[in-house]
Amino acid sequence: MMESIQQFDVELFLKIHRGLSNGFFDWLMPLMRNRFFWSPLYLFIVVFCIKQYKKQGYYIIAMLLFTFAMGDLIASRLIKPLVSRVRPCNDFNLANDIIHRVPCGSGLSFLQHMQPIILPLRYF
Repeated sequence: MMESIQQFDVELFLKIHRGLSNGFFDWLMPLMRNRFFWSPLYLFIVVFCIKQYKKQGYYIIAMLLFTFAMGDLIASRLIKPLVSRVRPCNDFNLANDIIHRVPCGSGLSFLQHMQPIILPLRYF
């Protein structure tokens, strides 16, 4: 059962990785992965919260940072080690099949860090 799920995972990854690539997204996605790309949005959120909500804006920013930190901590220290899924770019069996558009991170990759961060922020 687990072997068939892993095989399906590899086949789906390769189908998406090879079959759905195009020039525009090959150019855009590395930019969007850069942490500095989102800096203007973060700056806007901080300035907006302070200007719009005054003193309460500082509490909002503090809670956003706390929520962000907890989501990242839960993803990287709890969920990823429990699942232990190797990143496809670090899998030796897929080394010849992968197009390296961006540097591959080290370690495990079950969740993107944004998933456990964005969900609580939606309800915050």
